Amino acid sequence: MFHVVVNPAGASGKTGKQWKKLEEILHNEHVSYDVHYSTPVFGIEDICRDLTKNAEDSVDLIIVGGDGTMNEAVNGITDFSKVRLGYVPAGSGNDLARSLSLPKDRSEILLTIIQGEVRRTVDVGEVTFHNTYDIIKGSPKAFVPGKPVNRRFMSGCGIGFDAHICQQVLVSKFKNVLNKVHLGKLVYVATAAKVIMTEKMVPFEITTAEGSTSYGKCLFTVGMNEPYEGGGFRFCPHADDQDGKLTMCTADNMRKIDFFRIFPYAYHGNHLKFRGVTEYASETLDIKTEEPLWVHTDGEVACRSSRISMRLLGNQLKLLM
Repeated sequence: MFHVVVNPAGASGKTGKQWKKLEEILHNEHVSYDVHYSTPVFGIEDICRDLTKNAEDSVDLIIVGGDGTMNEAVNGITDFSKVRLGYVPAGSGNDLARSLSLPKDRSEILLTIIQGEVRRTVDVGEVTFHNTYDIIKGSPKAFVPGKPVNRRFMSGCGIGFDAHICQQVLVSKFKNVLNKVHLGKLVYVATAAKVIMTEKMVPFEITTAEGSTSYGKCLFTVGMNEPYEGGGFRFCPHADDQDGKLTMCTADNMRKIDFFRIFPYAYHGNHLKFRGVTEYASETLDIKTEEPLWVHTDGEVACRSSRISMRLLGNQLKLLM
């Protein structure tokens, strides 16, 4: 039996509508399933934790939602060895679906999932917040002022400029409006142009398994398990979710005027040719910043931090699509 986990409020309510169409397929194919809807008081993370914490046998999950929904799901799963997961993208950005090269037809994806065959096994990332500041209201319960916390991610984790964009998008009044008219991606681009004008570049000390490097005026660093983030931007074109390494992209010592020239190239992963933009891979990543900066995991922002560490948990998550 499949446990279908749905965020009905996702993508300004469109996820719930998409699920109703998908549910017809399960009926027509005579599939045994239970559906679990997230609520403000019992979210995706809570549901997945509840379904997997005492499981004696394998649990087949189908997640219907966006990148944020998948992020909550992987943070709720208690034992990856007992979970087989299917994902039907129904969010506004759907970067994970893009990275996994999933078909655009959701029906086709669901029909593949219900065949019950593991199609691939992928790495899952984890970031440790060594300190936390300015925790956003409504963040996961694990975030407690002054205490370290671990969070998992599927696509990537970033600190600095890209996370600040995510934080601003989170509070944007226009996000829901643009989502309703299928222009949600414009929020990220418009917010990026706004944030770059006031963003402060600060010293970073980045330590990988290969050694440490100091950056004097760093704009951001992102550690990616998948190539895409930000609604289709290919920040780490060489990221591979099966190679056991994080692929990092760092932007340092860049004039703000350069941003407007370089940023459009990131959509196709061609930004790496510019001075100050560096891509490299490592099994671990530790970042210290001169002051606390916003941090995101799969586009989800909970707080600022001045030190984070990233690693991969290994080739653990079994996917049915």
